[in-house]
Amino acid sequence: MDDNDVLDPLLAFIILIPFTDNDMYKFIGVCVLSALSLALLGVAKVMIAGQSYALSAAITLFNSAIAGTAAYVIGWTLRNVAGLD
Repeated sequence: MDDNDVLDPLLAFIILIPFTDNDMYKFIGVCVLSALSLALLGVAKVMIAGQSYALSAAITLFNSAIAGTAAYVIGWTLRNVAGLD
C-alpha cells in the first residue's frame, strides 16, 4: 500500500468540503472514488491475468467489498467487546 491508497478516500472529503457540509454526501463521494480506483486497478490487472475487463474489475470490487465488510465487523466487535462507545 502506498501513500496514494491512503489519500484517495481523504481526497474526496477535501474536494467536497467547499460544496457541502453533509457528511452523507462526503461518505458517498468517498465510496464512489474508492470504487472507481479499485475498478481501475482491476482493469490494470487484465494486463497480467488476461481476463476480461469487466470480470477483472468485478472480482476486484467484490474482494474489496468482502475485505471492507470484514474490517468493519472486526472493528465493531472489538469496540463492543472493549465496551467503548
